[in-house]
Amino acid sequence: MAGESSSGRARDADVAKSVFIEDIDAYMRGRAVEDVLVDQQERMRRLRAYEGQTLQGQARLAEKLPGIKKSLEAVDALVAKRGSEEEAAVDFEIADGIYAKATVQDVESVGLWLGAGVMCEYPLDEAKAMLEANRVACEAKLAEAAEELGRLKDAITVCEVNTARVFNWDVQQRRARKVG
Repeated sequence: MAGESSSGRARDADVAKSVFIEDIDAYMRGRAVEDVLVDQQERMRRLRAYEGQTLQGQARLAEKLPGIKKSLEAVDALVAKRGSEEEAAVDFEIADGIYAKATVQDVESVGLWLGAGVMCEYPLDEAKAMLEANRVACEAKLAEAAEELGRLKDAITVCEVNTARVFNWDVQQRRARKVG
């Protein structure tokens, strides 16, 4: 959950380029209708592709968050039982939907899956801190994705309106030439 990449900033710049065309007559002066429409369609294609990528990223994050929370709850339960002579009954997930029962006492460390088939053992306090940081980062990235999707929706709407205005302007110009 690192910082924003340069490609992310480049895509943000693309979103910022979707500016509403206030004065269509002034905008079209010296421009070919076909070129402007092609440019608008290309911008729309890039925006829709970026929207799809953002939605996929949001879905991946939303899928990870419950697992992070579940792991954090398990570590919190082990931290609460630390130092007591009380045994804790736990269910270990061996594979998707397959669990094994065990009882543990005076647990000082846990193994956390880091991904790509890698598990690492952490002291309880470090595991809790890492999971909490991952939860906060995941929630922040989800909020960023939601904001980005809102900006994209606005940019797509502006692009669609601009395309319609250019097309309507062209129709008006053709009618005026027929009449005149």
